[in-house]
Amino acid sequence: MTEQEFLTLLDRFKEGMLTTEERHALSQAVTTGAFDKLLEENILEELLRHPGDTTGGKTVEAQQLLQHFRNMEAPPLKKVSHRRQIMKAAAVVISLICIGGALLYRQPRKKEVVHHAPATPGSNKAVLTLANGEQVVLDDKGTIQLPQQGAATALATQGQLVYSQGQHADNMPEQYNTLHTPNGGQYKLALQDGTQVWLNAGSSITFPPTFRGAERRITLEGEAYFEVAKDAAHPFVIHTGAMDVKVLGTRFNIMSYPDEPVTTATLVDGAIVVSSKTGKYQLQPGQQAIQQQQGDIRVQPADTEEITAWVKGLFIFNKTDMQAALRQLSRWYNVDVAYEGNPEGKKLTGEIYRNYQLSQALKILNGAGLKCRLEGRKLTVML
Repeated sequence: MTEQEFLTLLDRFKEGMLTTEERHALSQAVTTGAFDKLLEENILEELLRHPGDTTGGKTVEAQQLLQHFRNMEAPPLKKVSHRRQIMKAAAVVISLICIGGALLYRQPRKKEVVHHAPATPGSNKAVLTLANGEQVVLDDKGTIQLPQQGAATALATQGQLVYSQGQHADNMPEQYNTLHTPNGGQYKLALQDGTQVWLNAGSSITFPPTFRGAERRITLEGEAYFEVAKDAAHPFVIHTGAMDVKVLGTRFNIMSYPDEPVTTATLVDGAIVVSSKTGKYQLQPGQQAIQQQQGDIRVQPADTEEITAWVKGLFIFNKTDMQAALRQLSRWYNVDVAYEGNPEGKKLTGEIYRNYQLSQALKILNGAGLKCRLEGRKLTVML
């Protein structure tokens, strides 16, 4: 790669216009170290474009950013889709963007004060509450054979709860279990019909051990990714506080946290029908239904890989509202987030591995210009 080609890719990166192939090429170029000088000069030029600190101070700042890029190492991660070859997180998370497209570097720099308390990433853990009120604590250690409920049997092993059905038993009363993941937890559920559910942190799903009747109905609070087993005679229906999602067999993501201003349903493939009191809409792959509290549903295009990245072990932010992005981190690392300054209108772009320690994630945010202070379980963002 020539110097001019590198600078062109860097400019396209800051404008958010890189293709997947260009992102991969830029990642490789940065990590070789061959363009360190150009990268430092480019960062410095951006810093000097606006008044503030002295030139010497900004030079040190640019060198620190470059050293941050060079020092970061990505831990092993299971394979992700070939459509998104992941750049090293430190090389990616460079553009914390405010309204109007200005880099956060335009703002006066604040002294970095970070106290790293032990805070590990989330893991496979959940609590299953059976229909009779009995609770079972689940993790990814060992194997647990759950009590039989009617004809349904269940086995928890390696971070997954799997239901299966023996002899059909229509005479059994209908029962519902609830699987809950705390903040800092996630868990996989295989329902009796073969449907696969990935439950994100701080979420609950209520479901019957055995589906009966004309529809397969469950209730969700929080976020989950579904791969629904096809059964045209028995539609699969997910109820959230804001909307219902009806499917025959497909892959999609639903996000319906109480602390989020919107509920979303995002279709990866297949077809779903989203309905609420205000209307009914059929989605096509690559579309997302969004409903604000007490508002109408609107349908818009969606980056399905960004939205479902958590299932593959990533946080992917693409000009994401900063408060929404930090709520994701808050749930995964089980920390409370507070702000010094006004976070309204600020955006975050970049990628972070979900198996990073919180201290590693904070280094990435600091490298992007976002200053944080961690005290116990309280994370303060200084703007």
